[in-house]
Amino acid sequence: MKHASYFACTAAWIFAASCGSSSAEPPIDQNPLCNFACPEQGVMNGHAAISGVPAADTFFGAVVAYQNRAEASAAELEATVTRLRAAFGVSEHVSLGSAIQRPTAKLLVGPPKAVAEEAKCFIDAARLNGIRKDCDPDFDPLDGTIGCRGACNVEVGSPCGRNADLLCKTNAAKIDCGKGLCTGTCASAWTARTCPGVCTGECTGECDRFAPKPGGGTQCVGSCNGTCTGSCANAVAAARCTGTCTGTCTATLQDPQAVCDPTAIAATCRPVAGGSFACSKECTGVFDTLSSKGECRAAANAQADFLARCDPPVASLIFTLDKPLRNATPDETRYNNALHALAIELPMWLAALARAELVQQAGQMLASAAKTDVNESFRHELEATDLLPQDKVGLLCAQRELDRVGPALGAARKGLDAAINDTREALGALGLPVNP
Repeated sequence: MKHASYFACTAAWIFAASCGSSSAEPPIDQNPLCNFACPEQGVMNGHAAISGVPAADTFFGAVVAYQNRAEASAAELEATVTRLRAAFGVSEHVSLGSAIQRPTAKLLVGPPKAVAEEAKCFIDAARLNGIRKDCDPDFDPLDGTIGCRGACNVEVGSPCGRNADLLCKTNAAKIDCGKGLCTGTCASAWTARTCPGVCTGECTGECDRFAPKPGGGTQCVGSCNGTCTGSCANAVAAARCTGTCTGTCTATLQDPQAVCDPTAIAATCRPVAGGSFACSKECTGVFDTLSSKGECRAAANAQADFLARCDPPVASLIFTLDKPLRNATPDETRYNNALHALAIELPMWLAALARAELVQQAGQMLASAAKTDVNESFRHELEATDLLPQDKVGLLCAQRELDRVGPALGAARKGLDAAINDTREALGALGLPVNP
């Protein structure tokens, strides 16, 4: 709580009696008559009400929110790791990745591996605009947009406009996919490629299972360690299909005014040549938020990461038994059960990691902004000639609090970083690409 000297200083300034009212007076923060006291509780203690200036305290609110989100995200990842450690029967001193691979396991033909799509996280553009408006009254949501550099979900029947291509997704029993991407099976031969699921057709490489082919001979009907030409069941990556697709077909339209057919189940805009474009619904990937105030821009970007919705991706765990389970030892049976538990956990685990990485990214951005954009914005606002005395004192407190932002973020980041690293180690052991 501010001391009485704060109010005395403010009153004195109003009546131009002291506190920098003339060129002979020292600045307000150096004047002994204005030895104001800032709040004793700050961001290190989870308090965001530092200055009484809404825009400045919105930034500190984002710092406090990061501390809470980091703790929650770390707990979510740690809970999954703990459950899987129990399933595999290993202590916290043994890496989960080594428990999954288990070179001593004789139950499998080879080590287990996973294939998965990238978890997609979406930002609600309308909600983000509301946050920016609350922070900066001069911001006009009708003129401001998110500069989306990833994918933007739009209504079926809406065009993308300039700087973006339109992707139309259609799901039907059978559909002419043209030259689109087919996730499922294609009546004509698929472009030869690695099949992460079950290959039915010709396998250039090693196939672990064969079956009679209509008309004579044999064909691959199992995992193909090479390239597959034919059909690929449970495929998680789309392939070009020039025939009839049974599954989901995604076609790309490059006309700025093009719209998807009414039968489409989803419409998505993607930027052209790595640029950005206006997105008014949901955006995934890198995005920019524009605002006149550095503190509002930083707070909005952080809140966007905190509020992101990350969908569980399509993911599969692939392993082949080397002997019937009835011949397995109790230890091997437990290992098999643990692999099945991992397969169930995998999609949600990947989504949780994606959310945690966004929170981690937000913390890094807030730390950088406190030293650059926000500090510069506070300095610029303090130079305003029409600034109210109480706002000037509040901004001076805000300036001082910026020095505590880094330590506050760092304390919350330790647990989050550890949980993310444990998860990445385990997923990396399954052959999944993870961020360094």
